[in-house]
Amino acid sequence: MEIFPKVVIFNPDLKELPRYRFFLDENSFEGKLIKDFMATGQDIKQISAEWEPIFFRASNKSTYVSFLIQIDPQQTDKKKFKQVTVFGKLKGEQGEEDFMKTVDTESAPEGKLLAIAGLPASAGKFVLYLGVEDKDREKYTLLKSDLDVQNLWNDELSMSSLILSSNVSSASGSDSKGEFNPYVIGQLKAAPNWGNAFKASDFLNVLFQVYNAKVENEKVSLTVDYFISTPEVTYKLSPQEINEKVEPDKALVGGTEVPLSPLKPGRYTFKVKVTDKIANKSIEKSADFTVK
Repeated sequence: MEIFPKVVIFNPDLKELPRYRFFLDENSFEGKLIKDFMATGQDIKQISAEWEPIFFRASNKSTYVSFLIQIDPQQTDKKKFKQVTVFGKLKGEQGEEDFMKTVDTESAPEGKLLAIAGLPASAGKFVLYLGVEDKDREKYTLLKSDLDVQNLWNDELSMSSLILSSNVSSASGSDSKGEFNPYVIGQLKAAPNWGNAFKASDFLNVLFQVYNAKVENEKVSLTVDYFISTPEVTYKLSPQEINEKVEPDKALVGGTEVPLSPLKPGRYTFKVKVTDKIANKSIEKSADFTVK
């Protein structure tokens, strides 16, 4: 609110706060990298890095796009990657969105590291320029990809990305402060799991949010069905009923926990089907996972 004090005070018809947009300085180290990349079209891969997007609803009718990034330091000193800077640009017909965040990394299997960074963006199709650099700017990677940012603010029943994790704990007060973290959902905090690979001894935790459920007498009425499937067989798990009072536009938290010991090693698909009994509409979302 401090960014737009006059607008807040003197415009009584204001429905929501304008969103502050970050612009990457074209003359900065990162800005020059992206500008040169856009001119040449050549990837820069000094760091071995992969990424996947995660979508949750943000304020101001936007979608929060988080990037879960796996970094392989290989022979490089891991201390250089205790923190990394994630930067880039979303370029689409709707305009451009720049971002640059310095974030801590955490350990992952096989000596790799995970980092999470993101930004609120308008829904639509974009070209993504995503960069990662070590804290000393000695090594960096810059990649290009298409990105379709989901619209989670229309009147249609919709869901966030599914979060799959083997380790979920109670979120602390500090977890809800600062930068948005898609792995903090409601009162729970999940540990990131690259590639959704699990051990047979693990419990699979699945967390998500539901948006735009219809309200009747101040309550929603949802049935959530869970399925685990392979090409040969599908297992239906115990459903979940959500019947509670909600405020308008409030996100609803859903999730379940499943022991993986009954499953043989292999590749599976976890599917969530949400049925809005008031609107008589359903939506499905799925994610693949592997049991080692």
